[in-house]
Amino acid sequence: MKTGVFKSIIFDMVTKKKEITSLGPSFLLVTAAVLFIYFVTFMTASNLRAGKTALLFGVFVSFCGFYTVSRIKDMKTGLLGFAAGIPCGTVSYFALKAAFDSVNRMTIECFGIMMRFLLWGGIGSVVLMCVLLICAKKFKTEDAVTAVLLAGFVLRTVMVVFTPMNYFQHDVSGFGGGFEGFHDDYIMYIYEHWSLPVNDVRDLGQLYHPPLHHALCAIFLKLHSFLFPAFEGEINVLKTLPFLYTSWLVLFSHRILKHFKIGGAPLAISLAFISFHPQLVFLAIQINNDALMNMLFVASIYLALKWHEKPELTTILFTALTIGCAMMAKISGGLVAIPVALLFLCKLIAAIRKKAGIKTGELVKQFVFFGFLVFPLGLWFPLKNYIMHGVPFTYVFRIESTAHQDLWMFPAWQRLFAPSAESLKTPFMVMNNTDPAVDYNIFVSLIKTSLFDERHFEDGYLINTGRVMVALAAAVALACICCAVFVIIRLIRQKKMTVPFASILILCVTMCISYMNYCLGYQITSTESLRFIIPVLLPAGLFFGMTLQELKKKNPAKVIIAVVIVLFIYGVFAFYGSYAEYRPVWEAFIKPA
Repeated sequence: MKTGVFKSIIFDMVTKKKEITSLGPSFLLVTAAVLFIYFVTFMTASNLRAGKTALLFGVFVSFCGFYTVSRIKDMKTGLLGFAAGIPCGTVSYFALKAAFDSVNRMTIECFGIMMRFLLWGGIGSVVLMCVLLICAKKFKTEDAVTAVLLAGFVLRTVMVVFTPMNYFQHDVSGFGGGFEGFHDDYIMYIYEHWSLPVNDVRDLGQLYHPPLHHALCAIFLKLHSFLFPAFEGEINVLKTLPFLYTSWLVLFSHRILKHFKIGGAPLAISLAFISFHPQLVFLAIQINNDALMNMLFVASIYLALKWHEKPELTTILFTALTIGCAMMAKISGGLVAIPVALLFLCKLIAAIRKKAGIKTGELVKQFVFFGFLVFPLGLWFPLKNYIMHGVPFTYVFRIESTAHQDLWMFPAWQRLFAPSAESLKTPFMVMNNTDPAVDYNIFVSLIKTSLFDERHFEDGYLINTGRVMVALAAAVALACICCAVFVIIRLIRQKKMTVPFASILILCVTMCISYMNYCLGYQITSTESLRFIIPVLLPAGLFFGMTLQELKKKNPAKVIIAVVIVLFIYGVFAFYGSYAEYRPVWEAFIKPA
């Protein structure tokens, strides 16, 4: 093939692809917002004072003011809305300064003051924005969606900045000196050597993972050290990348929900379920490779759906790029290939029957290009390890058999159907098998980890609120199952079952089977976490949205589902909005004199 053809393809991918360029404004805005927060805070509350806190609040108020005025009047007049941030930022500065003085500056109480101010001040700004639009009779569906996206961004911002590096992490040693085979060791090895280890990865702990995320972290850390040499050791800046990936994941989820023609209140509610879910908060904090892989996973679904709608070469190449990079971040990202393969296969069958609007030969050519891109990207790392050291493609690092996380003593029926009464008494995950309350039941563990990851809080308020949240999460899970059954039966009866929806079902089934296989195959408590199947939040949101859209306005079931989701979201804010009261979290921020 001529070189000019490749140049044309690349040019189209970069500049002319509508499905990609249409994402530009929202993705650029989110990226700019995350980078601004990075420059102001370095992603740690230790660098915040009254001035920086007021600056963050003032800028957010400016954006809300711009959005409100532009919706009421026009975009040009909306520029005046930026002025709202100046008095708000100024007043908040003096208010915070006075509050800090009253409790002795930069004590633990100051961190709580700043967190509450940014969280509730940000949420209050979003609520005020909505109230003003309602009063002006300009409030529309897109405004509700914008409010959900903004509020979710505020929640993740506050949690990322005000959570120390030793909270909500997985397989991270805390950058403590010496090589121990954790994700942070992986990052620092690349950072220091600019190469990958040549040893057998089975002897290197978490270094069996493909290196895309860790390499990006090393590059970012090197760039940070170059720009700010005085803050070279500030490892908290690495939270910038998962925070950014998680924000993109929410935007891709929004586009997928819209692709299925979900709109109005159902769109806002289903998107709120995804955007406010605690797992996305944890994902934004964790510096392992989960955030990048999950974002690319969801991006692959979106691009594959767009390709199925209009099969073009540039779209399928972008799909190959995201799938290949998802596998280069974490090999389990390849599971997305199963629902994507269904879309490809059904389009090929339609082309053979001459019902696809595209020739079979053209489709085959696209599949060949897809394969040439996706296989080298996704498989080069495990192939290298297999050739050099004989490492199986399915190799997964195992925790030592003597670890207290072992669950081999509990039979499968007990792990699936019979949780212990002791484990139900605490809302938090109990991972030590010497404890009578150990969480061996997969479904109970799934709910607990979805809300609190693997953290265990001792504060009385958080324990009581946590119990309520577990009950609400169980109700949401039950509602989700009911919605899935309702939607599937309705589509079959109406003969409206589509290939795109079937691909989402396949995604859900694939993730659940993979999760069960992982839990029962590697019998330790840490495998029971929802973090291993985060993409199932997308089908769950879709089931909620389609059900709420199909049911009539005054249907009791519709009201119940909406109320359950809203109460669940309220529970998230009730728990993590009071996170500031839990002193052990802040103690990590206080640097010794």
